[in-house]
Amino acid sequence: MISRYGRSSKNGDWWTCRDLATALLSLDQSGEEEAEAFFALGFAQEKLGNKREAELAYWKAIGVNVNHGKSQRSLARLRR
Repeated sequence: MISRYGRSSKNGDWWTCRDLATALLSLDQSGEEEAEAFFALGFAQEKLGNKREAELAYWKAIGVNVNHGKSQRSLARLRR
């Protein structure tokens, strides 16, 4: 699923990326993997123009891993 997300993001298919990230979140994962899946969901939502949903996903990533730098930077960027 992760490689498919990468291919979809390169093609700009953010709807598929959103769906794949959501599917990843339904799997049993480590904390870091879960934080990355929330970040991927947030990034896809951001690309789709869904700012509120993106922020929520980034916050969830930080809730799993308080030091998730990509989510912290993304939230800071969205607040500007």
